[in-house]
Amino acid sequence: MKPEEVFEQITKELKARAVEEYEIYLARSRDLSIGVRKAEVESLKRAETMGVSLRVLRGKSLGFSYCTELNPQSLQNMVSNAVDGSEQVEPDSYLNFPSSDSSTLPALEIFDENLSEISMEEKILVARELEEAALAYDPRVKKIHRATYQEEQEEVWLRNSRGLERQMKATLASCHIMAIATHNEESQVGWDFDFSHFFTRLKRKEIGVRAAQKAVDMLGAKSIKTTKSLLLLENSVACEILSTLAPSFLAESVQKRKSALAGKINQLILSSLINITDDGLYPGGMATEPFDAEGMERKRTPLIVEGRLVSYLYDLYCANREGLNSTGNSSRTSLKLPPRVGISNLFIEKGTASFEKLLASLGTGLLVTELLGVHTANPISGDFSVGAAGHWVEKGERSFPVKEIAFSGNLIQLFQKVEEVGSDLRFFGPVGSPSLLLKEMTISGE
Repeated sequence: MKPEEVFEQITKELKARAVEEYEIYLARSRDLSIGVRKAEVESLKRAETMGVSLRVLRGKSLGFSYCTELNPQSLQNMVSNAVDGSEQVEPDSYLNFPSSDSSTLPALEIFDENLSEISMEEKILVARELEEAALAYDPRVKKIHRATYQEEQEEVWLRNSRGLERQMKATLASCHIMAIATHNEESQVGWDFDFSHFFTRLKRKEIGVRAAQKAVDMLGAKSIKTTKSLLLLENSVACEILSTLAPSFLAESVQKRKSALAGKINQLILSSLINITDDGLYPGGMATEPFDAEGMERKRTPLIVEGRLVSYLYDLYCANREGLNSTGNSSRTSLKLPPRVGISNLFIEKGTASFEKLLASLGTGLLVTELLGVHTANPISGDFSVGAAGHWVEKGERSFPVKEIAFSGNLIQLFQKVEEVGSDLRFFGPVGSPSLLLKEMTISGE
């Protein structure tokens, strides 16, 4: 069935069931994944899916259902399930759907019209070039776990009973690689990746070299004695920490008292050098799109300004609970689930210090390039204890690689320790950060 036929069939069924308030969300995606090892294609997977989800409101009671078989009988069953479901739940006065408006959505560069025309051979070549670049970097890089190219083409249609209609198309290409360096029976792993909405903008060779370099640079790693030192968090590490803190910015977490930031609006809670923003319109961002999962326009929302918490992230429901406006942060992780509040492109604003300047400012201390177990941090208290690896730095120069160390603390207090913010902002998925120089912390080693 074509999209318009799907909408017509569903609205016909809704009218027959006397449903006046509803939202129809239709999505189609085409996915491709290519894995290469030893220059040969090890895996090639293609998939195309199309499905629809439905939310209905009857007397402020919400019903939800979905289907992936777009035929009249399946759509009829979906409507029946949603309507029947609404009769089993308590009404909630904060539930509603956004109304139509006359605003023009921003034109975003998120769709590569040429992606479908690019041959399979060219896409396989991306993965091969990744592998070649990594292997050519250093003879100690003897093995590539896998070099992978992936792409997704997505089209979304949304329509609700309040006259709101939205449509968008987006593409996303990505590549990633894991390189293994070996010397004297010791092996170390290095990983890197890149993504873009446009195929030709992937930094395939650069990614291969970086992954190999990370693996080689960790050869000969050893532990150190427990000590206090300044820490320099590489941008990838700072991203991991910010990702762990991210749920605390969601209004749903705050309202349920499951956020380390609850009750702290307008308080100075982080270093005054830290500015954190969620921007659904960020140029080139992985989560960049003109509207969110409810059809609300995506926005740029400052969350931390010079260390002060100024806002949380809201979808329409969470905003209604506080008499506020949505920040355009409704998100869908799957057609099988109703939308809920989530981040878009969440990042720490970049500073002015180059990475070399941060190393010089570190002087003698620890450059952290990898964390283990950061996902175990307590989302409510912010307490964490993680394993780490990196490089010991002396006089602003890397001295030797370090492993089997750990440090612990609190996410909020960690960001309070920031003394310098780098200019090397980089996104790892929808979360981005520059490198961060921190005050002294205790590093647990031997």
